[in-house]
Amino acid sequence: MSPAAAADDARTGLRQMIALHHKAITLDRELKAAEAAFASDMTEENQGVVQALREQLSSLEGREAMIAGFGAASGRGTSEVW
Repeated sequence: MSPAAAADDARTGLRQMIALHHKAITLDRELKAAEAAFASDMTEENQGVVQALREQLSSLEGREAMIAGFGAASGRGTSEVW
């Protein structure tokens, strides 16, 4: 977020960052539980749960505010993702 960003864009970006952070924490907890379940019961189903959670966590990395209209209040085009 640049100093020239509109307050609405700054708030939107902050809310997005917080939401992604909470999602990452939740997924990390679920992954640890799934790994423990897999360690005690090595089934394909448990392995699949672990893999799915790892993929979800991986997909969160590098995500930025990808909200329709984000940046418009700062005069940026709505198709711009930064």
